[in-house]
Amino acid sequence: MDKCLDICRRIQQVGGQPFVVGGYVRDLLMGRPSNDLDLCVVGMTMPQLLATFPEGKAVGKDFPIVIVDDIEIALARKERKMGVGHTAFTCETAGVTLEEDLMRRDFRMNAIAMNPFTNEFIDPFGGREDVANKRISVIGPHFCEDPLRILRACRFAAQLGFNFRASHDTSVYRYANLIDYNELKSISPERIWLETMKALRTDKPSLFFESLNDLYLLDVFFPEIAALQGRVQPEKHHPEGDAYLHTLLVIDQARELGANDQTM
Repeated sequence: MDKCLDICRRIQQVGGQPFVVGGYVRDLLMGRPSNDLDLCVVGMTMPQLLATFPEGKAVGKDFPIVIVDDIEIALARKERKMGVGHTAFTCETAGVTLEEDLMRRDFRMNAIAMNPFTNEFIDPFGGREDVANKRISVIGPHFCEDPLRILRACRFAAQLGFNFRASHDTSVYRYANLIDYNELKSISPERIWLETMKALRTDKPSLFFESLNDLYLLDVFFPEIAALQGRVQPEKHHPEGDAYLHTLLVIDQARELGANDQTM
């Protein structure tokens, strides 16, 4: 965090307002270790940000992010959907407030910011309540604009042990049903695999597939696994049920025995 504070002081010295955002804040509230430090900056332009950190590396085509000492620094932004897919957005940064930036995010638990100098939390959408109740709920209808968020919701269910059955008016179920099928099919195999690998590294990866099944989307992303449902096996050797349940048990057992992508 010392490196982060140094970066924040440099931003403050040139008139910007830095805030820690995203997974680091959520994990801090959960008491989980996290190396995923992201900063959101209000009151600066990209040329000013680049001039402040000439040693930084700018990445991203549609919306540049400056990386300094493995810390991602981005300007507060608003997004507008322009086409099909999770990358079809245009971004606006001029005059965007912190709350507007948090509003565009996916889940309430990921829309909490922290003042790096005072450790004060800025939580306009009730994310801390969701963290306390181990709940995944979306912020609003813009959730439907990025189909990748469905996979993220299911991955978070496995990764954090959270669920979206406990959420109410902003439930993942409600908005998942509004996502166009063409949007879901637009997600690249690489992005699907990335979310899947993150889920397989969790203590209970079966929750990822069970969550997709709960949303009636397992057959969209993993038709081979979905097809195993109802395929009954000999009860003498497989009392757990059909081939689908057997596969989920095998996935979890493999993880318990130490299986990981580093040793495959």
